[in-house]
Amino acid sequence: MVRVIAGKFKHQRLTTLQGPETRPTSDKLKETLFNLIREDVEESVFLDCFSGSGSVGIEALSRGARDVTLIECAPRAVQVIERNLKNLSPAPPDRVTLLVRPVQVSLRILQRRMCKFDIVFVDPPYDAVQHYPQTLIQIHRCRILAPRACVILEHSRRLTLQPRYHDLSRVRQVRHGDSQLSLYRET
Repeated sequence: MVRVIAGKFKHQRLTTLQGPETRPTSDKLKETLFNLIREDVEESVFLDCFSGSGSVGIEALSRGARDVTLIECAPRAVQVIERNLKNLSPAPPDRVTLLVRPVQVSLRILQRRMCKFDIVFVDPPYDAVQHYPQTLIQIHRCRILAPRACVILEHSRRLTLQPRYHDLSRVRQVRHGDSQLSLYRET
């Protein structure tokens, strides 16, 4: 189990998926992530791609994000997200949207809805390396980023990502054990 680290839902435990194919963001890495974007979270519009248990999006909500969108298509993961949202106390406001579709399809839906996000978190399974560049390119094509938005990718430190994907340039990398966070901004 992981927990909410700070904010309105601090210390609440969240259920995670069990099994070798899952890799929830650890509390320590999540804390590092939110230290990186601390000034940007409150009142932000937050997108969590490949949500898994929803823990990163729930952390953003707890820390004051205005709206949170979670994208997940795996049926077991969707059940875990729904359970985690239901078990939050006090009950979360109606500021959470769960899109139960693949990320590429969901990004096009968000484009049609003319959504703009301040923070986008991308964390596909580490062995699905094709999703990293595909998702960054799709984010660029769909024009879903608000001005001064950031895109953060969690990935294995062994994976080498390009410093630039269209208008998105890497501005920072932080290693944490076997994981790495890469922060991109539009230039």
